[in-house]
Amino acid sequence: MRNSSRPSLLVAVLVVLMAMPAVATEPTDTESSESTLDSELNAEESESIHPTNYPHRHRRRRVRHRRRRHHRRFGDKRTSMYVGLGLLGNFFFGSDSDISKVYRGGGGFNLQLGARFNRNFALEFGYLAAFQETESVNGVSVSQGSVQAVTLDGKIFVAPGMTRIEPFVQLGVGAYLLSEAFNEELTGVGFNLGGGVDIRFSQFVALGLRLIYRGFHVDNSDNNYYAIPTQSAFLNTVTAEANLQLHF
Repeated sequence: MRNSSRPSLLVAVLVVLMAMPAVATEPTDTESSESTLDSELNAEESESIHPTNYPHRHRRRRVRHRRRRHHRRFGDKRTSMYVGLGLLGNFFFGSDSDISKVYRGGGGFNLQLGARFNRNFALEFGYLAAFQETESVNGVSVSQGSVQAVTLDGKIFVAPGMTRIEPFVQLGVGAYLLSEAFNEELTGVGFNLGGGVDIRFSQFVALGLRLIYRGFHVDNSDNNYYAIPTQSAFLNTVTAEANLQLHF
């Protein structure tokens, strides 16, 4: 009896040992239910994002690198249109004619319309009106004397590399009108020569300062200007001016 019981005991032990790995690897009911729930949720999410049998393509996100833009200073580009308004003083000098001796210093204003083509050159139209003081010379007197002019000048900027302060020279031609109380008039043509500086506060605003010599010829041989003797004369004036410019 003892010998027959030992083999049966060994067989029982072997069966228990063989069953233990299967029990250890078999998932519990809780673990299996959790894994089943997770798989169902993932399936529902995938179906909501991409419905079944719906053709789709996953786009790759492209990373765009922005290029740094080079911001120009306003001094790097000088092409513009501009208008200006200035105050001036106009003074006669240096002539032996009675016409020039009648007129003295005076003040007035001028208007400008210009085009800046580049950093070196601008073209400017101008209108000048100056109201001159007068005095009696050899019994000749004029009341309310005035000088008017329409001019065209070229401005050459002598230091184009400068940004805020721009010195220039200018040369131009003009049509001049000499009058008494804007009634009796003498007309003539002449030229302008001078220089100055434009001070740039910004791309759009500038202050201009300049000194200009103006020489022009008038002829009273037909006695059109009754208060002044019949004669022809070349008149010389110097104009000092300050103006405010608006650039567009």
